[in-house]
Amino acid sequence: MRSALFGVAGAMALAGCSTSVTDRTFSPMTFNPPINEQSFAVDVRSTTTVKSVQIDAVGAGSAAMTPAGGLRYDATLALPACAGAAEFTVTVRAAGFFSDRVNTFPDIGRFTHQINGQPEDCEAFEDGFAQTYLVDRTEDFPDSDPGDGQCFGVGAGDISGCSLRAAVMEANASPGAELIRLQSQRYTLTRIGGEGDVGVDASVRDLDITDDVTIEGQFGANRDLGDFLTRSNQPADDLKDDPGSNFDFAKIDAGGIDRAFQVAAPGVVLRLRQLAVVNGEGAERGGGILNAGELSLQRVALVENDVSAQIGPRGGGVYNSGQVVGEDVAFTQNGHVGANSAGAAFYNDGGTVELNRALIAYNGSRFGAAFSNRSGGRVKLKNTTLHWNYWRNPNDAPVSVASTADDGTETSYSFVTFSRHALGERNLVSTVSSGSATLANTLFVNNVADHCVGANQTAGGNVTDAPCTLSGTGAVADHIDVGIVSAAGALDDRGGFTPVYPINAVAPPSSLFSAVDKGAAPVAAFFDQRGAGFDRRVDGDEDGEAIADAGAFELED
Repeated sequence: MRSALFGVAGAMALAGCSTSVTDRTFSPMTFNPPINEQSFAVDVRSTTTVKSVQIDAVGAGSAAMTPAGGLRYDATLALPACAGAAEFTVTVRAAGFFSDRVNTFPDIGRFTHQINGQPEDCEAFEDGFAQTYLVDRTEDFPDSDPGDGQCFGVGAGDISGCSLRAAVMEANASPGAELIRLQSQRYTLTRIGGEGDVGVDASVRDLDITDDVTIEGQFGANRDLGDFLTRSNQPADDLKDDPGSNFDFAKIDAGGIDRAFQVAAPGVVLRLRQLAVVNGEGAERGGGILNAGELSLQRVALVENDVSAQIGPRGGGVYNSGQVVGEDVAFTQNGHVGANSAGAAFYNDGGTVELNRALIAYNGSRFGAAFSNRSGGRVKLKNTTLHWNYWRNPNDAPVSVASTADDGTETSYSFVTFSRHALGERNLVSTVSSGSATLANTLFVNNVADHCVGANQTAGGNVTDAPCTLSGTGAVADHIDVGIVSAAGALDDRGGFTPVYPINAVAPPSSLFSAVDKGAAPVAAFFDQRGAGFDRRVDGDEDGEAIADAGAFELED
């Protein structure tokens, strides 16, 4: 059935207007594991041209709705795993007589749909988390009695209290979903044991996650990468861990004894918020995190994580065979030098990775110096910058920067910037062996490499400063092999969690092309890489028409 009540409420609020929205979302919804993706649909009627349609869903943020034929606009969003209802508003920008008209529907309240079929462990979210643990010790020692509901252990020198490891052990042993809160300090793992590379024993080596848990830094909401990482704009040492900033952001330091986290099995959820994962070293897979479950990253930096194997290392930052959803995420200085290494920032092995507002910079592998997507996996990058990823072996160049391979493997790029790959890289976007990729509003600037290799499709709005072969109907809106005036070549802090690669407007009478206001379908994301407050609808070239820029950065003036 459909929700007649809420469809009518939206129409009533719009009576007499030249633009109207009718909710066509199927209701009730059903919980959709593992990341609770839900589909939304509306009909938009307007007496003028509809420029864009935006959905804002509680707990999932904003996204563009795409035309689906006729009056219909669709969107798919990942809602919180235990949300009992989907609540959303729709913002329509339509052409007006003097300027665009912007309306939000419904103007009172939200469209609402019940979500049925939630798993039993969602009951713990009714009153928040089942248990909250406040970590008060930076030393690494185990819990004394996992499952007793108390985070307490005794470490070397009779130091006692709640350590990060003790909190994880207690959360694993307790029913429900727990919350672990960290101060802005460095928590270094030091307990070496005989667990093995992918063994599960949370008392030693990496922090093994076997039950749902959220780990968050308490005071990181207003911090950005420059507050706790080094800045130099040189690939050898930019955006590395800064030991002098141990009290500016929560840092989980694996100390090189193992990776930091292993999410042990499908269905197990690890949520990380407002913290950094640094100095991990997996033996073969996953230098920072090895994920077989559901990994959520929000304002998280993965920095200087490596895989030590000399042959076939995979996933410097993250090795994923499950699901990863991230927003405001940085992968910097991760990688490996072993032969045939792949996926320096992350290696997706048949799983799903969705990143919005991300930075992938200064990572290094031979195949996928930034990332590698294989074995039928799906990767979606939006509002993301890939900057200066390179192969660390001085005797060879990487085969690819962004690698998609194998039958059924899909990668999509939307408002993505590729910048400053200039150390002999062979291919930037490499899509081979029956894999497929789609590029929309993607910018290539100041790279020295073959830009597009293999089965790469276009959805329009792409801008490149070198040849790039794209197929599909969106090609008419692309601007290929054109001169682009850009910044000096450095990542710059312009607001937001991660720095961006800015583009300058072309000042008359220059004949060089600019990426400003050249984006196209699909409808622009509401914000750029920097997030709230950095609107995509800016008239960057001052021609009277606000069109989104290609790439992750929107020129403001």
